[in-house]
This record gives sequence, C-alpha cells and structure tokens, in this order.
Amino acid sequence: MIRTRILASAVTFSLLSFSATSAYAGWFKKPATANIQVPEPSHGAQVPQAIPFDPYAPSVPVPALPSVESQLSRIAAQRVALGDTHNGKTMLIEERRQDLSGVDACAGIPGQKNFLNSIEGAVRMGVVDRQIESNEFIDPAYGLPGTANSQPVSLLSNPLCIQDASQIAAILTPNFVPNAQVIAQLKTFSEASNADRKRALAGDTLALASFTMRMTQMMGCLSYEESLQTPEDDEVEDAFKSSVANMPEATRFFQDGAGVARRPRGVLFAEDRHGDFYNKLRAARANGSFTPELLNTLKQAYKPWPVVGVYQFNPKGGNTGPCVDQWNKMVDNPACKIEGSSPAAVMRALASPGQTFNTFCGVQKIVQAFNSQVNTNFLNGPKIVDGETLNTVGVDPSNIVNGVLKAPKDRCVSLVARSGYGNIYSHFGPLRNSVKDNLGKLIKCVSNLR
Repeated sequence: MIRTRILASAVTFSLLSFSATSAYAGWFKKPATANIQVPEPSHGAQVPQAIPFDPYAPSVPVPALPSVESQLSRIAAQRVALGDTHNGKTMLIEERRQDLSGVDACAGIPGQKNFLNSIEGAVRMGVVDRQIESNEFIDPAYGLPGTANSQPVSLLSNPLCIQDASQIAAILTPNFVPNAQVIAQLKTFSEASNADRKRALAGDTLALASFTMRMTQMMGCLSYEESLQTPEDDEVEDAFKSSVANMPEATRFFQDGAGVARRPRGVLFAEDRHGDFYNKLRAARANGSFTPELLNTLKQAYKPWPVVGVYQFNPKGGNTGPCVDQWNKMVDNPACKIEGSSPAAVMRALASPGQTFNTFCGVQKIVQAFNSQVNTNFLNGPKIVDGETLNTVGVDPSNIVNGVLKAPKDRCVSLVARSGYGNIYSHFGPLRNSVKDNLGKLIKCVSNLR
C-alpha cells in the first residue's frame, strides 16, 4: 500500500536566516595529549630531562574547529538527487505558488517553493546545539532539570544508540519490538549517521551536508507516515471546515478576497484519535470481528481532535507549546513571534502555506526526544508494564554503567521511544511503533533512499 521511495528534487535555498537570541554552540578541538603513553627508555639509554614549567612562556595556540553554524553557511543548497514518489505522490516537492507570509516570511528562505525546502531548513536549525525549551508538564515527568540547567542538545550533539532487540524492548516494551530486518535497517541508519556526525564535528563540511541530507530524508519519510499518504481530498476539506467552525477566531486567517475561508493548497487537516482506537480497529479486522457497530462504539469511546499540516499537530494541544517557546526564543522580530496562549494564532502558524513552523516543530520533536534522554536524571528502577518488568530509566540501557547514568555529554540517544513506558519523551507514532508495523514502514522508506 505504501511505496518505499521518497526522492527529493533540487532544494534551492540556503541556510535559514533566523536571528537567534541564544548563543550557538561550537565544537573546539582539544590538544590530543591527555592519554598519550610515554614509552619507558631502553636499558642504558639516557632519560630525557623534564622541561621546567614557565608560567610566562607563550602558550601554543590550539586551532579551533569551525562551528557547525559556520559550516552550514558554507554548504550550498542541498541537492537530494532522487525524486519524491512515495506512495505514488509528490506532496513534498510540489511547488506552492502562494503568499508565503507570516511565519513563512519570518523564516526568510530564499526561493522557498515546496514543503521539502521547509523540512531541510528545520533540520539545518536542528543541528545547532541549544538549550531546549521544555515546560512544567514535561520536566517532572521525564526527570529534566529545566531549560536553564540543561546541557545544549541538537540532532548532532550526541550519537545515535546502536541497538539490538533487547535494548529496543527496554524502551518500547517487548510487545512493540520490530522484527529483525527493521532492527538491522535501523542499525544501518544509525551507524551511517554517526559516521557523518563524527566527521562533521571534526570540521568536515561535506560530512555535515550528508548528515543533514540523511535527516531531511528521514523527516520526509516521517511526514508521509504521519499524514501525507493517508487522507483523501474530500476528507481534508471536511476536516478543514470542521476545524475552522470549531475555532471561529481563526477564520479570518484563511479568508480570501470574498471573505470565504479557504484551505492553503497542500496543507492537510484531519482528525486524530488515541492510538488504542486504531489498535482495536486493526485487531478487529484481523480476527474478523469488525462491524459498523463496533466502529461507532470505538468512535464514541475515543473522541477525535483536529490535527494540522505535514506533521499533524493539534493547535490546542500542549505538545506544540515547547515548539512555540523555542521558536519565539530564536527570532528577534516581534512580528515573527507566535502568541502561544492563542489557539487561533497557533493554528495560523501550523497551517501556513509554506509549512515552515509545522516542519520546525516536527524536527523539534526529535530534538526534544533527544533532550529528554541527554538531560534526564531518572534512574527509577523496575516497574511492571503489560505484565513485563521494565527498567524505566529514560535512556537506552547502554547509558547505564554499574547502575549509574553516564554524564549527559557521554550518552547516546535513541530514535525509538515510548512516552510513559521507557520514560523517554516521544511524539511520533512511527518512532513508538505504535501500531506495530509503522516503524518498519518508516525505516524501509529511509533505507531505500540511499
């Protein structure tokens, strides 16, 4: 049902011109002397005399590696040399000849013309280390010390964990572990990303370009698993009308010259429900017990909520709050800021024609998941979930040595995560393997790109 290739056309923009209010983190090369072993002199050889320390002697300058930000500024517009044909559609690379105003204008992407442009721009912003905004709902639940006391995190700050089935089971629970082929494909993706990361942090700009391209492709595949390959046009229009009707204060943002509210072309609206709704439907169809009456019963038990755009965010949902806070922290122009207390203003940003904020928030959800793992201080010990004893520590098990969490800078991070079970903040269903085959579809798509 789902095709397995996303090909990306030429991306024609350069680095986003955000003006960040927080300092960018760079990586600097330290002298490689701390762990050098000095050989013992052979018998009869003269022992070299130590040179006395002179506090006034001129120090030898250590050349600094270029920061990731400066490397990005030297990377030409990426050209993903494949084409977007996922599920027979080309949603990411279709040109959007619309008024790119509001948050789209604030992003300042030269020549922006499609959603893939916005995804790559969001990834480029996501590879620069920053203290990640969380909130009072996230911090206690995931053992986080608060933004001001956190180590800066990015897509690039920590390596991906190389995981086997037991490690994934500790995070997702055994019931949601994918098959061996998916685990192998996930391992290949993680190893390739880590290799590019290591070279990028050593100053290799081409490796950084490769890393950002791979993450852009992964986020492109994720956009199809989240939204782009599912709804039909009439369903989208119905969901748009329902969303506007339920949020009349947002209507003015979508009105044309005649005062008619129109959906920005290509921007998807839908309704979502709790994952158990879909799991129970799937089980009923598999065992032959599905009936229209069961469907109605499930719809009554699991009420829908509106979701908008490439990554299907709820404008009234709390999970967009940290994205709004991060965006507002990074932009200086008051006209660019989003009023997070106004669902209508959030709706306008999430449904922008260029999908700049929607894709920004999508990438931030990955960064926020990494932040949860890098900065958590949880070491909770075992608890029983679904009849299984799990060690809910908020990190991949490889980050625990002799019962102690590694330092934040030394931890690896897991792409797969399941909130409330592995105690790792997680937003996207495919990365939770929420319906038990969507992680496989995502990784198969990514694996077929290179």
